[in-house]
Amino acid sequence: MKRTSYLLLLFMMFLLFVFACDSLPQQPPDDDSETFTVTFDSQGGSSVNAIEVDDGETITPPIPTKIGHTFIGWFLGPELSADAFDADVAITSNLILYARWQVNTYTITFVVNDGTPISTVDRTFGAPLDLPVTTRDGHTFAGWFTDAILTQTLTHTHMPAGHLLLYAKWQANMYTITFVVNDGTPIDSINRTVGAPLELPISTRDGHMFAGWFTDVDLTQALTYTHMPAHHMILYAKWEPVILETHLIEYWMLHEGEAVIALSFGETHAAALTSQGHLLTWGYNTYGQLGDGTTNGRRSPADITSHFNLQAGETIIQVSLGSQHSAALTSQGRVFTWGVSWSGRLGNGTPDVDVYSTPIDITDHFGLQIGETIIQLSLGAEHSTALTSAGRLFLWGKNEHGQLGDGTNTDRHHPIDITDHFGLAGHETIIRVSLGNSHSIALTSMDRVFTWGANSSGQLGDGSGSPRNMPTDITANFDFLDGETVESISAGRTNSAVLTSANRLFTWGNNVFGQIGDGTTIGRFTPTVVTAGFNLQDHETIIQVSFGYDYAAIITSLNRVFFWGYNANGELGIGTTNTEANPHPIDMTSGFDLSENETITQLSLSTSTSAALSSEGRVFTWGSNGFGKIGDGTWDDQMLPKAIDMTDLGATQFLLVGTDELTHLADIDPFKPEREGYVFSGWYTDETFTTLYAFGIMPDHDLTLFGYWIPADTSLVVNGDFSQPLEGTWELWFGDGGNSTAVIVDGVLVFDITDIGANWYSNHFFQTGLTLTQGVTLRLTFDARADIARTIVVKLEDTTFYGYIDQNVDITTEWTTYTIDLYMNMPTRTDGKLVFGAGNMSDINEATGVATTIYINNVSLIVIDSED
Repeated sequence: MKRTSYLLLLFMMFLLFVFACDSLPQQPPDDDSETFTVTFDSQGGSSVNAIEVDDGETITPPIPTKIGHTFIGWFLGPELSADAFDADVAITSNLILYARWQVNTYTITFVVNDGTPISTVDRTFGAPLDLPVTTRDGHTFAGWFTDAILTQTLTHTHMPAGHLLLYAKWQANMYTITFVVNDGTPIDSINRTVGAPLELPISTRDGHMFAGWFTDVDLTQALTYTHMPAHHMILYAKWEPVILETHLIEYWMLHEGEAVIALSFGETHAAALTSQGHLLTWGYNTYGQLGDGTTNGRRSPADITSHFNLQAGETIIQVSLGSQHSAALTSQGRVFTWGVSWSGRLGNGTPDVDVYSTPIDITDHFGLQIGETIIQLSLGAEHSTALTSAGRLFLWGKNEHGQLGDGTNTDRHHPIDITDHFGLAGHETIIRVSLGNSHSIALTSMDRVFTWGANSSGQLGDGSGSPRNMPTDITANFDFLDGETVESISAGRTNSAVLTSANRLFTWGNNVFGQIGDGTTIGRFTPTVVTAGFNLQDHETIIQVSFGYDYAAIITSLNRVFFWGYNANGELGIGTTNTEANPHPIDMTSGFDLSENETITQLSLSTSTSAALSSEGRVFTWGSNGFGKIGDGTWDDQMLPKAIDMTDLGATQFLLVGTDELTHLADIDPFKPEREGYVFSGWYTDETFTTLYAFGIMPDHDLTLFGYWIPADTSLVVNGDFSQPLEGTWELWFGDGGNSTAVIVDGVLVFDITDIGANWYSNHFFQTGLTLTQGVTLRLTFDARADIARTIVVKLEDTTFYGYIDQNVDITTEWTTYTIDLYMNMPTRTDGKLVFGAGNMSDINEATGVATTIYINNVSLIVIDSED
């Protein structure tokens, strides 16, 4: 116990000692213990605080940072030769440590965007950014950008502290294309950016087709670029000559009641000319004498007008047939011939071609003077003649017997002027000519008769029987009475005739079959008067004489027809045949099945077939039908006159009035017809006149166009004078509070409005079904007055309510004529509606409208003009 207590006492005494020591004043450290300061110079790096350190202690220096640099360590001096600070060495003095740095190197990567490739480069931080430049065809370098969408431009001038990914931006260059058009239409140079689609202009050149652009002047390298290349270009146009196809335009016109107006019968074929200038032919055709483009015969009439290539407005006005050839004269004085060309009878100057099956224009072969035109044609068996407006006479063809009258017996293949061979007096001219088989006869303005050619049967009438190759004046052989003049001349196969103003018919020549008509079969070598043999009635005169092969005929002023001569084929039309002579004229008028007041107006006689034309345009034929000349579709001979079926000519139909041949792309000059009493409203593509043709250039196909006429001064409005009841022509409507009546009183429409209603149309009367033709100018006129002056609405509209005329008209209390003109530029309508509105006008330009009585008369809507 004592031992434990003793130990506790000692422990307590130790604690008291320690406590006493802590409470005593502290003594300063020993002067031999020092503290040193370590200062840091970061050399541009981040700031570092100084460190206090006891003598002999070591430190762990901090690590600074510096943009674009890597910290190498602390050094005892700033110079590169200074030693590095060793952190394991005790600090025994104040120190200044200097940071040493390594400049960083960064990589620049280039995205050139189709430029020339650039390798990556390394640049130290802060180094000047002298960057390489890429190139790209057709582009200008627009700089480096730091984003792929090229919105952030690189702004660094020195290398930043980081890698760079740079993107090239390009500006597309603009280049010029120059065009060398090589005689085409000029094209200005154009500019295009590289890579732009090459949508190039195209030049044009008459008669050529554009064959593309080429890059060389020799046109061997075709342009293959589809987009603009990276350079200027000169392009050269290449052209291919175009052989444009020719296409036909046919102009058809609606005609009513076309009729035959003239006949001509040749040896083997026949022709009829119509009132519209159409030529129909039929019969034998081995030599193309029908002019239809074939050599096939026809037993019924066929229209050959389309084969003439007539000009606009040109029609056929005369026709004459020979043995195997034909001729026609047009309204423009052009002469066409066709058929066999032997001996030069076609007059085209070409002896090498035998047959022309379509009409050929020989007008240029005449050498006509300015203003001189052909006015008469006549064909013999193998020779031809034409008389001009200057009185000059041309002949051509066979001349074996001197029938050309040029003083020779040489055939002529083109027309020759024989006028100088007549010995005409001053101002004397040739006014009529007729050709026989091989002889010719002419009449002058001084009633002198000349003949020439074959004369074996005395057909020249000179009493000699000898042929003449020069015109011979036989006037003295007629023993004309005082004042007696020549009315007509006619030549047959071997006969001739002259009809005078004294109603004397002179005939001469061959008379084997009594064809002279003097009651004998004795040939006559000088003119003989045969009028007495007809037993004409008082005041009955001969108005026409015609010779056939060996027979003859006349028409008298009493519409009687006499025939005489040869009749082996029934050509006299008396119902029988005989091979004997018939020297006495026979009245065969009763042989025609004529209607009341119908008469025979023309005769045409040929080898063995006869024809007659009536006043109603009917054609009668009879005699031999060996060549199909009867024209009835059979081969049967006819002993009596038979009317040919030409009902198509008498019906309303479309007839060809003109043609034109044009090459594709040629400008069309439309045919401009004229028709008295009508206004032409244009050419349509269909027979119902619904689509008006817009003329421009010729398309690459044929055109068939139909002309439409509108009667001039004929109102499109029906019952505009109110001479007939309103029913079926005019209608009245009222409603929307309106109330009115419309009646006709003494030929005047009395439109009585008792309540004007709410709108202008609350009272109106109208007519529908009007044809409004595109391209015409319409004139609406009407007379009107009112008991109280007021305004009405006049409308010309269609069923869609499209208004062509929409006009307010102030009606006064006095009768006044009102006129409104309209040019119809809209497509043709057949549902036109003319409206007179007299309702409430307050909503239309403050126009007045009162309940009153309006009187209207003489409503007319006519065509006054049309565009060509």
